[in-house]
Amino acid sequence: MAGNFTQKTYDYRNIFNATGSHTVVFNGNSPQKVYFQNYNESGFANVTFENTEIEFASGIRGFSLNEDINLTISASTFEVSGTLYLNGHSVGEKINGNEEFVFTGGTIDFGGSRIPIKGNLLQTGGTLYVDGGELSITGDYYLAGSRGIGDDGKETVTSGSGILKMVKEADIVRVGGSFLSHDSGHSDYERTLSAGTLYVAGDFEARNTYRPTGSHTVVLYGNRLQNVFFKYTGQQFNNVMVKKPAKDMVTFSPNPCWNNYYEEIGNGIPDLLLPAFLLTVDEEAFMGCSFEYAYIQDCTTAIKSKAFANCKNLIFIRIPESVSFISPNAFEETNNLTIIGKAESYAEQYAKDYGFAFIAE
Repeated sequence: MAGNFTQKTYDYRNIFNATGSHTVVFNGNSPQKVYFQNYNESGFANVTFENTEIEFASGIRGFSLNEDINLTISASTFEVSGTLYLNGHSVGEKINGNEEFVFTGGTIDFGGSRIPIKGNLLQTGGTLYVDGGELSITGDYYLAGSRGIGDDGKETVTSGSGILKMVKEADIVRVGGSFLSHDSGHSDYERTLSAGTLYVAGDFEARNTYRPTGSHTVVLYGNRLQNVFFKYTGQQFNNVMVKKPAKDMVTFSPNPCWNNYYEEIGNGIPDLLLPAFLLTVDEEAFMGCSFEYAYIQDCTTAIKSKAFANCKNLIFIRIPESVSFISPNAFEETNNLTIIGKAESYAEQYAKDYGFAFIAE
């Protein structure tokens, strides 16, 4: 087949219910789209992708992937009927065709593959079985039924039935935003969260019976203040590691909320390390730059006008005791900044005067 594949249901009948050794080969020269109106009862038995540019515009019945492809899932919600086996094959650098990827049911077995999601992941149901692979999300990951904004402007979240399964040491999940778990009663964490590493750069919240076991570890590594909240008594990490450039960059509620706690403080690697001989950060020196973490060394004495203005991604800057002047507009339009420095230093007073978060070294 060189074009698109579309299955539509007529009078509730199955129009394409392949079985046995029947195989569909996609061999077009341009992106090919797959759409099933009734993917619960219709689907492929075997698929070969000679064309690597593939789009799923609907849910799909599970099958085994046998080639590397560049997969785009454009369906507003995505469900697998049965299990989709990825078998360690690449699915490209971004699978989601929408800003938020919504997974509603069935199972995706990574089998060593890496699934990249650029944006948010809302998992309302089904199982994501990492199985020696990696799930990489640039935004938030919510294991919940729905996510929205109420009339009062506050976030509303309902419970869901999704399961994240991490039972192998090689399992990795990376969340660039916040992680929230709010299921409707799933409690078998001994079989679903017993190994692997979950990296979270934003806040962490559990509103259910969350209680992983074994060697499963959560690493809190964001370059900003992270808040951890467990709603119910008995919820906790089994293993948690805090990897931060400074102390006091994580709040826990309750505290403690773990069996084993580890930390690596001061090992953050800055995106921008200013030279040791630099006395003054000049006007507009780094205005509009895209780095997230800047480190000013101990000899610098002044930060001039708009030196770090309009740095939308800058969330952390270390300012030494040697700095005795910072222009009032040095960080103009840099709105998510946390300053780190010595207690009672000029940097701390500047942070208080101009409304920036401050963390003492």
